[in-house]
Amino acid sequence: MNSLFLQVAQTLLAHRLRSTLAIIAIVWGMLSVLVLVALGEGFYRVNTQSFALLMSDTQMAFPSQTTKPWQGLPAKRPIRISEEQMHALARQSAIEQLSVMYGKWDANVTNDQGRSLPGYVAGVDQHYFALQSLTLRPASRAITPNDVLNHARVAIIGWQLAQVGQLALGDSVKVNGVPFFIIGITEQKEGGVSLNNESNQLMIPSTTFTDLWQSKP
Repeated sequence: MNSLFLQVAQTLLAHRLRSTLAIIAIVWGMLSVLVLVALGEGFYRVNTQSFALLMSDTQMAFPSQTTKPWQGLPAKRPIRISEEQMHALARQSAIEQLSVMYGKWDANVTNDQGRSLPGYVAGVDQHYFALQSLTLRPASRAITPNDVLNHARVAIIGWQLAQVGQLALGDSVKVNGVPFFIIGITEQKEGGVSLNNESNQLMIPSTTFTDLWQSKP
């Protein structure tokens, strides 16, 4: 064994440049492999987090129009579904949870100083946040069944809207002149898929929404 080590040492000393380059190449190769593994794991985690909503069992459906004729009825007929019909779907065994959402893109939203803010308002219920995988900042609370039942004037705002309007928990905003108390602010997501741009919207109980606008879900 000693003679083997001695022979290796003699070879290395006899070919110093070649030995040094070989060692550098080996170390460089190992570092390259480690970096590639780390990058691959990082990309995997980021993409898993980003597409968590799409990879979950959550499905979003939007009323639209038919594409084909059916039993004498023409194509491109508008499909309108009431909230009661949507809640009836929740009784199907294949559906574990259902949330009905309303939307208004051109609402008049202002802060306490009267500054105009982006006017997208959503009417949601207590199930919406879990289905959308939305998390709230500490000290926030989600919309509850009592909020929906009592037509409460409370609001949860997206983190980006909070920055633009310089809003914090406990502040108030006005929607079409009606004041709403801010009870929650969403957490900022690292990338991710957002189907409704929650970061820049104001969410209120769905019953309060229908008090302001007589619109379809």
